[in-house]
Amino acid sequence: MADRPNPAGGTHAAGRGPKLRRPKRARKALFLVNPQARSGDALDFNALRERLADAGIAAEQAALEDSASARGLVRARAEDVDLFIVGGGDGTLSRLITPLMAAGKPVAVLPLGTANDFARSVGIPLDLDGALGVVAAGYVRRVDVGYVNERPFLNVATIGLGAHVARVHGGWRKRLLGVAAYPLSWFEAWRRARPFRARIIADGREIGMRCSQITIGNGRYHGGGMAVAEEASHDDGLFHLYCVGPVGPWRWLRLLPALRAGAAGRQLGVFKTQAHSVVVETRRPEPINVDGDIGGATPASFRIAERALRVVAPPLLREAP
Repeated sequence: MADRPNPAGGTHAAGRGPKLRRPKRARKALFLVNPQARSGDALDFNALRERLADAGIAAEQAALEDSASARGLVRARAEDVDLFIVGGGDGTLSRLITPLMAAGKPVAVLPLGTANDFARSVGIPLDLDGALGVVAAGYVRRVDVGYVNERPFLNVATIGLGAHVARVHGGWRKRLLGVAAYPLSWFEAWRRARPFRARIIADGREIGMRCSQITIGNGRYHGGGMAVAEEASHDDGLFHLYCVGPVGPWRWLRLLPALRAGAAGRQLGVFKTQAHSVVVETRRPEPINVDGDIGGATPASFRIAERALRVVAPPLLREAP
């Protein structure tokens, strides 16, 4: 059976795309906003509520104080709302994946964070007006959720340099500069990071190599618009992995255009593959950056839950008839 084009990049086997349906308009929504998100504290909720009301959605607001209380709130309100709207960045959404999946209700995203790579990956506009238009349209897609050592994630997990970037990228630098702070964070992290020996097992295929960074993506984008792979999609049921060998800062700079375009596998000294499951073992424990937060250390076991989260997103793909 011939593959059909994927407008977001790559191909999908016919009938493999996300199921799209336009359900009855969600009448009651709970808007979960992270006031610590880069644009969260400047949001005019009254204007947002009026815009949603014009689309037939009655929204109430709940500020998120911490991750534990936010997860408890989602569980408590799962029965009496039709839609959850999450206002924040990738980290805010990632910390809520488990209760949102359990609730079984569609999740809309207003990209108020720094990188907003999940929104970028599924085609949600990064401006508030455009994102609200997607919510009003009400199309629902199912996306994959990755797990690393049973911790769920949406975008990417990195081992090595990327984990060090997550450790230093925060505070005033992230708050004031946003995505523009990544080069500063990267350079500081590069000074601290050291190459490591890794054993990678991808769907039973094994490779051993020295690495400066391993990137394992569930979706397409991470790090403020860097692409894991040009063919990656949140609904393809696969992890896309690349490992960069030990390289100096100038070699990293020469690699950046390819990394941003998702073409890392074409570069000398870079190993690339895709798989349904991945195991990474290292000689010494290496921290793991999970959607921007440090989430454990190696050894790491990755699995994917296909089409596990319902997301309100543009109709980029359609089921084959």
